[in-house]
Amino acid sequence: MNILGIIAQNDSLTQAFLQKVDMQKLLNLLFTLANVDMNAFTLSQRQQMINELMQRQQEAMQQAQAASIVEVKRAG
Repeated sequence: MNILGIIAQNDSLTQAFLQKVDMQKLLNLLFTLANVDMNAFTLSQRQQMINELMQRQQEAMQQAQAASIVEVKRAG
């Protein structure tokens, strides 16, 4: 675990580490080593769908706001 702390303290090491490491695999290994059951934290399919819908709604709202700002600038 100390090696991750050393890597995190140096930007060059962090950048090289992130280019080579599959973060999902690293997280899975860390949780396994810590005896943490990942199933307790994974989202259900229903919750994933809800999260995706909420994200799409937020994106649509942001696009609508951006479009209205452009319209105001053109009118002004």
